[in-house]
Order: sequence, then C-alpha cells, then structure tokens
Amino acid sequence: MRIAAEDGFLSTEVTVDRAGMAAIVRDAAGRHMLIRRHGVNFVTRVLRAPLDARLDQKFLTLGTGETAFGRITLDLGDQAAIWAAGLRAVR
Repeated sequence: MRIAAEDGFLSTEVTVDRAGMAAIVRDAAGRHMLIRRHGVNFVTRVLRAPLDARLDQKFLTLGTGETAFGRITLDLGDQAAIWAAGLRAVR
C-alpha cells in the first residue's frame, strides 16, 4: 500500500470513516487533508476553497472540484458535525 501526501503536512487530529475507506486530518495550522482509497492505494488532497461540503446527520460528503479525485461520503458518526464546522475555515 502506498500513500501519496503533501510534504510538510503533519496531522494533529484525525478521524477515519467507519468503513475504513477514507479519513480526514487537520494540522496545527488548521489545514485539512482528505485521504481516500484509490484502487489498492490511497490518495490525498489538501482541501482548499471553493470546497463542496455537505453534512447529513452522521455523514460528511466532500468534493474537491477535481474530477479525477471525485466526491466521497464519509460516515464519521458523532464527529461529522464537528469536522463540518471546522471546514468553514478552509481557504
């Protein structure tokens, strides 16, 4: 398994989707990174505005606007609303 990530991004908080297919992490500067399965590997994107984010109870759906990366829905349980609120600061 390989994970391609952005250099210098050191996570301070992480939550993993209940299915284990994706995760969202935050660093000390308040940046957010989405990690998702892509075939047998994982790919990452630092989330930037404009961000397509939708909260539906315990599910957080995110789209980066990048067609190749696509949209993903994460089942974050009770943490979904907390992470959605944190995404308001994405620039």
